[in-house]
Amino acid sequence: RVYQFHHLGKGFAKGLAKVLNFFFNFTKNSFRLTKNRTPCFQGQFKPLKFNIMQEKPEEELIHSKPVIELLTVANEYCLFFEKAESYTTGDIMGYFQKMAPLLYLKGSTLPNIKATDDSFNERFVTEEQWEQVFKVLREKLGSKDIFYHLDHNADSVQASLAEKLSDIYQDMKDFVMLYQKNHLHARENAVAEVRALFANHWGPRIIDALKACHHYIYKDLIDPELFDDLDLKDF
Repeated sequence: RVYQFHHLGKGFAKGLAKVLNFFFNFTKNSFRLTKNRTPCFQGQFKPLKFNIMQEKPEEELIHSKPVIELLTVANEYCLFFEKAESYTTGDIMGYFQKMAPLLYLKGSTLPNIKATDDSFNERFVTEEQWEQVFKVLREKLGSKDIFYHLDHNADSVQASLAEKLSDIYQDMKDFVMLYQKNHLHARENAVAEVRALFANHWGPRIIDALKACHHYIYKDLIDPELFDDLDLKDF
């Protein structure tokens, strides 16, 4: 598909067409696994409604490009992992390898927004829903679930890839659900909370999990002399 915008001017149209075609092709290639998908928790996703044309100055950051881009990527992430039972271990690893850098990039560009009324802050993913995603992923990953990484003290610790992916899912789902509420304070809290969690929760988990996925995907190309036998045996 090629988008045409001749009526907007040659230079502007050419640049805009390149951007839209890039995202179209990327979505088609990277997210093809989620074609014809249906969320696990049906009935919760609602179309986003924006009234950007008449925004007040304090609302501009809430509807800014970094926020909307993270919202889009987060929604795709949730939709995929709510259907994880339909995919293979390789599918899951490959999908996360492509999505993780996008999530991290978008999270790092979020504006610093201060919520004016934190009573609107909500969490939506229940313990049962988290367990549902976690159990499916743990079963799918099997022996690839356990990996090792360095903690903040530079000590090697054992971790679960399924747990990391599920924790990221929870933060993304809560962000999407809260932002969909058509209220300024709710959206302020959604952006402020997901930005804070990026610093100390889902951001570090992306880094840890991506390294594990990278080792799994490229295990046949990694020089064994760079790692202990025990490190490579786990992948």
